[in-house]
Amino acid sequence: MKLPLANGRYRKPAKIIGGIFAFSAVAVWIFHFWVFFNYDDTRPRRPDPSEGRIYAQNNHGHIVYLTKAEASNITDLRITSFGLAGAAIFTLYVFGDGIERYKDQRRYRKGKPWEKKQW
Repeated sequence: MKLPLANGRYRKPAKIIGGIFAFSAVAVWIFHFWVFFNYDDTRPRRPDPSEGRIYAQNNHGHIVYLTKAEASNITDLRITSFGLAGAAIFTLYVFGDGIERYKDQRRYRKGKPWEKKQW
């Protein structure tokens, strides 16, 4: 499907902005893992309702308990990284090359040696 916005002056800025979104998504995702494993190393293994540590974080059977704010931080980082990745895909699809580029690659692709008819 060829979108009208993919033709013209928006293609190059879309690639730049989409790349920024994609890089940001990866950076936030890596930061998410750092925070996740930091909480995994530094938080208590037993729930403590007096401190509000009742939200379990399970890492392959190693359970630590977080406060509501800490659990919310992890969730917000996850949602942000997936949102940025979605924005990158959307920007590159709508304003960039769209799906036509990939269709063209499939159309002109050479067959495998066993798929070529030799007669």
